[in-house]
Amino acid sequence: MKTFLIIVCCLLFIQSTFSQTSFQPQQIIYPLGAAYAIHSADIDGDGLADIISSSTGSDNVSWYRNNGGGTSFTEFEISNDDYVVWVVYAVDLDSDGDNDIIVGTYDDVRWYENDGLGYFSYRKIITNNVDVVKSVHAGDLDGDGDLDVVYASMFDSKVGFSRNRGDGTFDYTTTIVTGAADARCVYAVDIDNDSILDVVYSSYSDNNVSWNKNLGDAVFGGRQVIGDNLNGAIWNYAADLDNDGDKDILSGSTDDSKKAIYKNNFNSSIDYFEVFCVGDSAYILGQWVHDPGHFYDSLNTIYGGDSIENYYVAVFFPPNTFNIVGNPSVVEYEIHTYSAPVSLTHTYEWEVQNGNIVEYFANNSIAIHWGAWGSGRVKATAIIPETGCASSDSLMVSISGVGISEPTSKIARALPNPADSYLFINTPDINLNVEILNNSGKSTILSKDRKIDVSELKDGIYYVLYKDEVGKTVGQKTF
Repeated sequence: MKTFLIIVCCLLFIQSTFSQTSFQPQQIIYPLGAAYAIHSADIDGDGLADIISSSTGSDNVSWYRNNGGGTSFTEFEISNDDYVVWVVYAVDLDSDGDNDIIVGTYDDVRWYENDGLGYFSYRKIITNNVDVVKSVHAGDLDGDGDLDVVYASMFDSKVGFSRNRGDGTFDYTTTIVTGAADARCVYAVDIDNDSILDVVYSSYSDNNVSWNKNLGDAVFGGRQVIGDNLNGAIWNYAADLDNDGDKDILSGSTDDSKKAIYKNNFNSSIDYFEVFCVGDSAYILGQWVHDPGHFYDSLNTIYGGDSIENYYVAVFFPPNTFNIVGNPSVVEYEIHTYSAPVSLTHTYEWEVQNGNIVEYFANNSIAIHWGAWGSGRVKATAIIPETGCASSDSLMVSISGVGISEPTSKIARALPNPADSYLFINTPDINLNVEILNNSGKSTILSKDRKIDVSELKDGIYYVLYKDEVGKTVGQKTF
């Protein structure tokens, strides 16, 4: 089964929070396995908005040509070696008038040059001084007229930028801030109206959204927190929501299902906007507010008289509660499938303890290779991308240690152990299949041969599973 829902790693929440817009029914552009990131831009210069996406299931980046009217699209592959792509972004990096593609992966930021017709070059590395890039953006940070690249690197908790020479080659990479724990989303925008792009970013483990002022020529000042008490901040965006000429900040946090808007008071008096999900609340005017509406406060000013502060509270609904379906009692090292209800309105994030996710059958269904005997857990969180509201369910799994292992099995023997070039399978069962998994539970070899070439496998621990004709595991061995 394929999954059709594409997830944006850093949501762009442009429309006014408090307006309502209706949409036509969902249209599937193209079926993707484990689709993750998406962006829209004119790739082939025909004036129509095309689609760029990445898929962790097939480890590729593709673009989809808009054939007109937004009802028909044709796929073109850009790359198939980007494991795993967390973000894609289209922008003109080499100043030749067409949109190129920036990609953030596990261990680098790279770009693909567009010839103007939608044919792309081999990957060009911008920086590999990163560790899981969850967000990229582009802007002229040093004031030289070309677009530099700014990125959020999650596991080394930093935000940095790479300086563009103007032709798509990059001078060096500079760290803007360190200690932004689990940096998730970054955006280049002029916060203080000095015509110089600053940087706004969200930090998941710090539970806040912050900005660093660009002092000029991409020299940045210290970190300034815009909003905290955001449990698991994962995205941010900037837009002039109140039409006063400066950029306000939107943020989203997943663990408390909260959306917030921070009004920039550079050009106006202060107003406060709060957005949260049902079941949450906002603390304003000395009280907890659980319902949407307008709230006012009258304060004395230093000039005399009163100043009216206007608080606006909006509330979104989280997904319905649900239950994970799957086997709660398994044998160590077995592979089992777990699923949540199919939905067109939300997507799922999965977490596993004492096991590894080895396959995404669809966004709502996964296969888990369980670990050693004891206990395990599988958790699914349903998230509505447009609002960030979420609900979750967990299933505790009992893992017994009575699986069939090599020393007691009459089914088959695998020799030698350790193996170097070949693994020989000694079995009387002519229909027995052999599957070899790596230590992360990913399938590396599936064969009926009794002499299996393992010379291309990297050194490490592997699991040999003996399977019958219908694919059921009937024995196993570690080598």
